[in-house]
Order: sequence, then structure tokens, then C-alpha cells
Amino acid sequence: MRSREESEPKRRETAQPSDAAPAPVAEMNRSFSGSMPELYDRFLVPLQFEPFAQDLAARLGKLTSGHLLEVAAGTGVVTRALARSLPRAVHITATDLNPAMLDQAKKHAGVQRVVWREADAMALKLRTVRYGLARGVEHIKTWNDVNNQPMLAINEAMGFVRQPAWITYEKDLSASSQSRPAS
Repeated sequence: MRSREESEPKRRETAQPSDAAPAPVAEMNRSFSGSMPELYDRFLVPLQFEPFAQDLAARLGKLTSGHLLEVAAGTGVVTRALARSLPRAVHITATDLNPAMLDQAKKHAGVQRVVWREADAMALKLRTVRYGLARGVEHIKTWNDVNNQPMLAINEAMGFVRQPAWITYEKDLSASSQSRPAS
């Protein structure tokens, strides 16, 4: 029989607020250099990310003015969709940790209005946590979707420990769903 300490998952120490990326993120950043950003942009973006970029741009289509910050812009697929669909009164700033990815993003037509900045999403999140703690915030919740590996990696570096999942069921009770005949 295992002891309680052996059977319970080990909790990692929470990352100390600093502006440095954790080692795994820094290593991944180095691997996306040389020809990788161009290959990523040419092959992965159209297959995996373009549909989501179009969907997000459509969802934000009602914005008429203001400032929009895109975090982890990569080669700019979402940025391009936003720049095409949003009026010039919406100022777009796109950030990424990797300068090679940003250099690739800047090569595309139609993104001259975008302000490109090298920035670390981990540092932004840590600053947000510090801001909240200084103002008495006790809980900050983010979704740790397994499909969002970069955010999941940031949260795990900050001490997030995976817990058992849950399933949410929803029943649409609107008039349109009620008009169907019962089987």
C-alpha cells in the first residue's frame, strides 16, 4: 500500500513573479527560428489556423474603434484577418515572444497598420496576477484547454495542477427547439 504522500499528485511550487519565460518556453522559442517561421506560415497556418482566424475576426467584426491587443500572434494569421475586417479606428497591436515569427508576420501585405512588439505572454499574465493581488483579488480563473498548449504551459509553469475534468450538458429550451415533434 502506498502512503498518502505517494498517491497524491505532487504540487509544483508557484512560479515567482518575474518577467523571464520558463525554460521550456525559451527552448521552444529558439526552435522556431531559421526557416521554421516560413514553413509554419506556409503549411500549418492554412490547414490549422486560418479557419479559426476568420471565425475570430467575424466575432470581433462589431468593433468600430479602440485598441486591440493580440497576444502570441505568431506569424500573424489572426492579425491579418483582423486588419482586413476591422476599421482603421481599431488600433491593432500584435505581440509574440519570438522575433523570427514576428519578422515573418510583417512580410504579409495589409498589415502596415499593425504595431508589432516582441512580448512575453508569461510576463503579461504575471503582471496581471500582481495587479490583482495588490488589489485584494483572491481568485483568477483561466481556461486550461488542452488545445491551447501555449496558455496551458504558462499556467503549468505558474503552478497549475491538472484536476479531474468535468462535462457540462446544455439543453436548448428556445422556441425553435420546442417546435420539433416528439419522437
